[in-house]
Amino acid sequence: MHLLVLPGDGIGPEITAATLAVLRATSDRFDLELRIEEAATGHAGLRTHGHTIHPDIVEKARKADGVVLGPTSTFEFKDPAKGEVNPSMMLRKSLDLFANIRPARTYAGFPLRCGEFDLVVARENTEGFYADRNMEAGSGEMMVTKDVAVSLRRITRACSERIARVAFELAMTRHKHVTIVHKANVLKVTDGLFIEECRKVAAAEGYPPADKVVDSIRSSLTQKGGKSVASILGDIEKGAAVEGKQIVGDMLARARQHGLAAPTLRFAYAHLQTYEARRARGGLK
Repeated sequence: MHLLVLPGDGIGPEITAATLAVLRATSDRFDLELRIEEAATGHAGLRTHGHTIHPDIVEKARKADGVVLGPTSTFEFKDPAKGEVNPSMMLRKSLDLFANIRPARTYAGFPLRCGEFDLVVARENTEGFYADRNMEAGSGEMMVTKDVAVSLRRITRACSERIARVAFELAMTRHKHVTIVHKANVLKVTDGLFIEECRKVAAAEGYPPADKVVDSIRSSLTQKGGKSVASILGDIEKGAAVEGKQIVGDMLARARQHGLAAPTLRFAYAHLQTYEARRARGGLK
C-alpha cells in the first residue's frame, strides 16, 4: 500500500510525524508493507518549487492508495498566480473528493460531557459556500465595489444526490438512521433542492429520513447525544460532541487570560448557569 504524506505548515509536521509513527508500528505489527512517500506542501512547497502544492503532487496523490495531509497556512496564501493555493482545495477539486466522512463516538470507560452517541457526518465537500472550489473557473466570491463583497453559494442536484447516497449506504451498515441537516428555514431554494434530492434517495432506499434544521441538531447532539448519519451542508457539526457550557467557559477563561473584553461570552455563560440551575430545581425538562 502506497501512502503520500504531505506534512503542511504550523503543527502539521508535528502531528504528521505522530501519525506516521502509528502507521509504521501498525504496518510492522500486521505486515501491511506500507510504502510512505513524503512531499513538500504549503510554505515548504513554496520554498522548494514555487507552489503550495505542485501539480506533480496532485498526480502522485491520484496514483497513491491514500493521502495524509497535515494542516496548511491557508489564510496566508493570497495569490494563485504566485503558486499560493489551498492544498486541501486543490486535492478535493482535482480528485473530486466530494464526501467528507467525519465519525465521532463515545467509548465506555471515559467520562462524558454529554450523552452516549455514535455519529457519522457525511458532509458535501465540493460546493456550497466554498468559494475556492464551487466554480468551474475563478472564485465564487468577488468585490462588487470597494465597500461591497459578495459570496455565491452553489447547490446542485447531482452533488446533493451523491452525498445523500453515501450517507444512506453508511447508514445501512450501521443503525439504519439518517438525519438530513439543513438551513431551509432561511435558504429555502438551495437547501430546498438539497432536501428534495435527499428524500428521493431515501424513497429509493425504502425508509424515511429524519429532517432537522442545523441549529436544532447541534443543540440535540450536545445535550442528548444520538445515533445517526447526517448529510450536512457545512462545518457546524464537527464540534457538536462538546457540551456548550464547556465551550463558553473555556472561551471566557481565554478571553480573561489575554485581557480581552468578553461581555457576550459572560452573558452566554451566565445564561447557561441560570438554565442549569432551573433544570436542577425541576423547572425545565
